[in-house]
Amino acid sequence: MARRMMVLIWIVAMLATLLVQGTAKASTSVIAIKINGSAVTPDVAPQLVNGRVLVPLRFIAEAFGHRVEWDAANRRVLIDTMPSMLAGDEISAPEISVYLEARRIATDVPPMVVGGRVLVPLRAVSEALGLNVSWDASTRSVSVDDIVGHRLRLYSLDQISFVRPAHWSLYRGDGQSPKGEAIDRLARVLIQAREVKGPLPEGVTTSLYSLDVRSLPIDDESQRFEAWITLEHAGRYARLTVEDHPEFDRYLYFPGDELTQAIKAIQDLLPPPIASIEPRVEIGEGRIVEGEPGFTLTEISHNLGEKVFSPVINPNRPEEMYVRVYERSAETGGEYFTWKTEDGGRTWEKVDLTGGAFNVLAMGISPLDPSVIFATDWQESNIYRSTDGGRTWTLSRPNPNPKAQPPYKPVVGRYFFDPTDPNRVYALETAKYVATLLGTSDGGETWSPANKASGLWFFGPHMINPALDTDGTIYLGAGLRYGKDDLNMWGLNREQGLNQGHSLFKSPDGGLTWTNINLPPYVTSFPAYIEMVGTGREPGTLVIHYSENRPVAWEQSRHFLLSTVDGGQTWRGFSLPFKSIIGESYAVNPDRPEQVFTVIKEQSDTPPYLAVTEDGGASWRRVKELEDGSSPTLDFIPETNTLFATLSYRPYLFQIVSREGE
Repeated sequence: MARRMMVLIWIVAMLATLLVQGTAKASTSVIAIKINGSAVTPDVAPQLVNGRVLVPLRFIAEAFGHRVEWDAANRRVLIDTMPSMLAGDEISAPEISVYLEARRIATDVPPMVVGGRVLVPLRAVSEALGLNVSWDASTRSVSVDDIVGHRLRLYSLDQISFVRPAHWSLYRGDGQSPKGEAIDRLARVLIQAREVKGPLPEGVTTSLYSLDVRSLPIDDESQRFEAWITLEHAGRYARLTVEDHPEFDRYLYFPGDELTQAIKAIQDLLPPPIASIEPRVEIGEGRIVEGEPGFTLTEISHNLGEKVFSPVINPNRPEEMYVRVYERSAETGGEYFTWKTEDGGRTWEKVDLTGGAFNVLAMGISPLDPSVIFATDWQESNIYRSTDGGRTWTLSRPNPNPKAQPPYKPVVGRYFFDPTDPNRVYALETAKYVATLLGTSDGGETWSPANKASGLWFFGPHMINPALDTDGTIYLGAGLRYGKDDLNMWGLNREQGLNQGHSLFKSPDGGLTWTNINLPPYVTSFPAYIEMVGTGREPGTLVIHYSENRPVAWEQSRHFLLSTVDGGQTWRGFSLPFKSIIGESYAVNPDRPEQVFTVIKEQSDTPPYLAVTEDGGASWRRVKELEDGSSPTLDFIPETNTLFATLSYRPYLFQIVSREGE
C-alpha cells in the first residue's frame, strides 16, 4: 500500500512538471527591454513563451503615444479604438483580443494576463504599430525603435501645394497672417509626428501634397538644406518623400486627426477651383523636308533703320503701318521714334504721331474704328487715347507707380482690341514677373485688371502672351496666382496642367471667368512654356508653341506646335524637328492657320533661316537664309500677304505670293 502511494505521488509530481513545461513553457529569466536605445523597466516583467517574447501591452503602446483602453466586458484591448467603432464585432470567445484602429491584430501566441496586465507577443503588436523590433538571444534583450533609416527633422515650412485633390499652392509669406498661421500649424503637426515603419496602409484613400521646406536638418543640425517634399496622406499615416534624396523617405503616424485638421485649415483658405477642360491631344513627329514651299518669297526693299520693333497695321488700310525705331542720341543716349509707311513698307518716314506730346513706346489701332488709337508714352508708361486718328490725345490711364525703377516699374507694352465690341480694349502691363491684363469696357474712360473680378493674376517666368479670337475670347499662356484686392498670392502646382511655368487659359467674357485648358502630362511632364502663335479667322482656331521650361539647352527640351479648331477641346500637334528656334517667335497666316513661319538655327556657327510649315507642323522647309542675329519678331499681314520680320531689330519685309496664283 505504501509503495502504491509513493508511485502515485511520483506520477502526480511528474505530471505537474510536464504541465508547467509543456503547456506554459514560460521562462522566468529576466528579459531586458530597450525603447529607442534606452533601457526601460515595465511594472510587469516580460515573459518568453513558446519562443515568443510577451510584454505588457499598455507599457509599450503608451511609450509611443498610443491610447490604450481595456474593454473588460468583451475581454478586448483597444489601441486608438473607440468601442463604438467595433459595434457588432463583439467576441464571446474566452481569449483576449487586441484591436488597433478598429482592426484586429492576429497573434500566434494568445495574450495572457499577468499581475493585472495584458501581455502580448511583442513582435506582432509592435510591427502592427509600425515599430522596429529586434531580439538579441545572447543578452536576452529586445529592442523597440520607432526611427527607421535616417533621421529627418522638419524645422520650417514655406509652402504647401495641393496636388490631389485640389490644385492650388499656398505661400507662407512674411509676418503673421491667416495663411502663415495655417502653414505654421501644419509644420508643428509634422514636426511632432511619430516616425514609424512603412508602408502606408492599403485600401485607404490618399491625398497628395508638395511641401517647400526651408532649413531641413538631416541627422546633424549643422547640416541643413532646402528641399521639395512630397506628403502623401492616408488616414492616420503619412509618407514624406524628399526630392532627390530617397534615403530620407519617412513614414509618420498621427494618433488623432491633427494632420487632417491642419490640412483642412489651409484648404478653408483656398479659392474655388478653376474650371478645366480635359482635351484630347494627338501628337506626331515633325520633320524637315527639302523642296520648294507652295509660295514664292520676295524681299521688299525699304529705308528703315536698324533698331526696329514690331509693326502696327491700320486695319482699314493695311498698306499703312507704324513701327517704333530706337535711335541713339548724344543728349539723351537714345529715344524711340515713330516711322510710318503708306505703301506696304517700301518707303518710310519719321512722323510725330502725338504732336510732341510724348514719344510712343507702344500703340494699337482699333480694327472696328481706325480713328481710335491707344498709345503708351516711353517716359512714364501712361496710356493715352486718340479718337481722331492721332491729331489730339487725352490721358486715359496714368501709370499707377511712376517712381518705381525697372524692372518693377509697370510698363504697358501691347494693346488688344475685341473684334466684337469697339469699347472693349485690353492692355498688357508687366512689372517684374507679374503681368496684369488691363481691360476697359467703355472705350478707355476707365481701366481695371480684366481678371480682377475672379481674383486671378498672371505672371512669368516669361511675359504672358495673350491672343484674341475673332469671337472676343481671350487666350493666354501664363503662370497664375490668386489675390483678391492684391492681398494673398497663390501659385499653382505642376499637376493638371497648372504648374510653375505656364498654363493655357481662356476667358469668353472679358476676364470675368477663366477656364484652364488642361493639356495632358504626356505632352510634357515638366513645367511648360506656352507661346501664343496666333488665331485663325474661324472662331476657336488657335496655334501655340508648347515646350518644357527646363534649365537646359533648347535641344534637350521637348517642343511642340499644337493647334485646335474647337476652342481647345481637341488638339493636333507635332514635335519640332529643329535643334534651335531663335527667340521662339512665330507668325501664323490667319486665313490658313496651318501655315506658320519661324526663324531657326541649326548650329551655333551656321546662319539663321526663315522656315515654314504648311501642314500644321508635320513638315518644315527652309525658305530664306537671314543675316545672323537674335531676338526675332514675326508678323504676318494677311491683307497684303506680307511677312514683317526683325532679327537683332534689323527689319525684313517679304511679299508672299502663292504659286497657284503665279
